[in-house]
Amino acid sequence: MPASMMRGLGEHDRAALRANLATALDTVVERLPGSPGETYLAGRGIPLDVAQALRIGWATTGMLAGRVVFPLCGPDGLATSATGRAANDHTKP
Repeated sequence: MPASMMRGLGEHDRAALRANLATALDTVVERLPGSPGETYLAGRGIPLDVAQALRIGWATTGMLAGRVVFPLCGPDGLATSATGRAANDHTKP
């Protein structure tokens, strides 16, 4: 969610959104080992332990399915959003 929209929310709502995002990121990080995403990252010189430390993961469902997921963090280091990169040419944009 863009920062401009987050400012319009109450603290409770912002905290709930961040908690949901953190849970989603935990899930995709858990799915990375053995996935096509791990292979994709290894081919670019990024070992699994580094990817996991950076909270990079693999999405199997939702809008980012079939993509390597990268968290986007604010100045405080907390994830505010995520983006994905298709691991192969067969994933639709």
